[in-house]
Amino acid sequence: MILEGGSIDVNGEGSLITTESVLLNGNRTPNLSKDEIENKLSRYLGAEQIIWLKGGLSGDGRDGQIHNVTRWLNTGTVLTMVTSDKSHPDHEILQKNLEILTGCEAEKQ
Repeated sequence: MILEGGSIDVNGEGSLITTESVLLNGNRTPNLSKDEIENKLSRYLGAEQIIWLKGGLSGDGRDGQIHNVTRWLNTGTVLTMVTSDKSHPDHEILQKNLEILTGCEAEKQ
């Protein structure tokens, strides 16, 4: 499993954010399932909650790393990138990411 800088972001309290486009990419984890990756992140990094966003920015050269689109501001707040320009090449993926994050917030309430 390849876990380079930029592929995850943690809040220091057991929550981790990543993108499917990075950690599920065959060039990093060719023989691991999503569950196996989650088990490793839990075991080695202490991740209790893993939030899987769909992807990052197109053309970033790193398969959509998380640090380009979403970051923890503190233990309970994230900042994420969106665009209202529907013709922007990243509009759809950023919107999906926002929906996932909004869903995570709803689950806590």
